[in-house]
Amino acid sequence: EQSWQYYTSLGLFYMAVIYLTGVAIYSARRYRLSRTQWRGIRGAMVGSAWKFGITALFTGLVTIISLFFLHPWAQIKLQKILTDETRFGDMPMHFTGSATPLFKYYLFPWIGMLLAYGLAFFFFYEKFQIMLEMINDPTKMDPEIFFPIYFQFLGLLIALGLVVTLLYAWYSSRYYNYVAENTHFSNGNFTLTTTGGGLIWLHLSNFFIVLFSLGILGPVAAARLLGYFISNLSFQGTIDVAQIAQSQEELSRTGEGLAEGFDIDIF
Repeated sequence: EQSWQYYTSLGLFYMAVIYLTGVAIYSARRYRLSRTQWRGIRGAMVGSAWKFGITALFTGLVTIISLFFLHPWAQIKLQKILTDETRFGDMPMHFTGSATPLFKYYLFPWIGMLLAYGLAFFFFYEKFQIMLEMINDPTKMDPEIFFPIYFQFLGLLIALGLVVTLLYAWYSSRYYNYVAENTHFSNGNFTLTTTGGGLIWLHLSNFFIVLFSLGILGPVAAARLLGYFISNLSFQGTIDVAQIAQSQEELSRTGEGLAEGFDIDIF
C-alpha cells in the first residue's frame, strides 16, 4: 500500500511539473511578445496559458505512453497553438505544418535513444540496486563499494546525456527548419537554415562551457544558441505594415519568473 501511495504521489508530481512547464512556456512567450515592438507595434498572445498547460499535459502523457515515439506529434500540436495564437499588432501568424514529414527524421534518433537507455539499464541495473540499498539502509553502507558505483553512475548519466544530445540534434535541426518554413505572417513565411552539425557543435561546446564554469557561464551558452538561430533565420515575402493595428491585448505583467524556475527558454 505504501508503494502504491508513493508511486501515485510521484506520478501526480510529474504531471504537475509537465502542466506547469506548459504554462511557463506560454506565459514567457506572451510576456516577451508584449514587450517586443517594431515601428511602435507590439506583439501579443491571445489564448490562455492555463489551457495550453492542459494540452501540454495531455501530449506529454501520450508521448510517455508511446515511449516517446509520438514526440514529433506532440511538438507540432503545441507549436500550432503557439503560432496560431501569436499576434503582431492585430495581425495573426499561421502554422500549416503536420507531424507526418518529421517521423522519417525522428525514427533513427528514437531507435538510438532507446538502445542507449536499454543497454545502460541492462548493464548497470544490479549496481544501481546495490547503491539504492545502501542509501535506504545506512547500516549497509560501504564507502569502498558505494563511491566507485556512484561515480560510474554519474559518468553513465553524462555519457547518456551526450549521446542523446548528439542523436537529437540531428532531428532538431530538421524540426526547427520545418517549423520556420510552415510559419506564415502577412504575405510571407520564414526560413531557417540550421544544420545537425551546427547544433551538435553548439550543444557540445555549450555543455563543456557550462560544465567547466560550474554553471556560471550558463547565460553565455544560452546567448550563443540564440545567436545561432537568429543568424540563420530569414523572412521571404512582404508585410503590409499599413494593415497592422496596435494590439488590444493588455500588457503581460508576469511570465518569465515561472519559465526561469523551470529553466525554459525560447528554444
